[in-house]
Amino acid sequence: MTWCDVVFHGGGGRANNKPVWGRRDTLAASAQLINELETPVYEKNGYTTTTGIHSYPFGSCNIQSKTKVIFCLMHKEKEGLEEMGEEIVKRIKAIAGSRGLEFDLARDIHLFPGFVWPEAIDW
Repeated sequence: MTWCDVVFHGGGGRANNKPVWGRRDTLAASAQLINELETPVYEKNGYTTTTGIHSYPFGSCNIQSKTKVIFCLMHKEKEGLEEMGEEIVKRIKAIAGSRGLEFDLARDIHLFPGFVWPEAIDW
């Protein structure tokens, strides 16, 4: 399994005076990513779920300038896990590029199938 955090950085503003085209809206990018996570997972017969989303600034009419998406990828085979991860990174780069965003990507946990910490066995 792989646990990932991606943070999109964009540009804020008020939605009532900035046209939709040209916005650097990180929440819209995150929604696109969440929707696209499933495609490579279906193709590689893996598993995924989005476990969290945090967006800023808070408000009902603000364009979101920073959004964090937390998700995991799982696969029964090492190669499948690696291939899904590589495809997701490509998609994150494409989404950010098409919307004029920057991003940070962290892989918090990365365990290949069959790996178990010795401490877990001794416990």
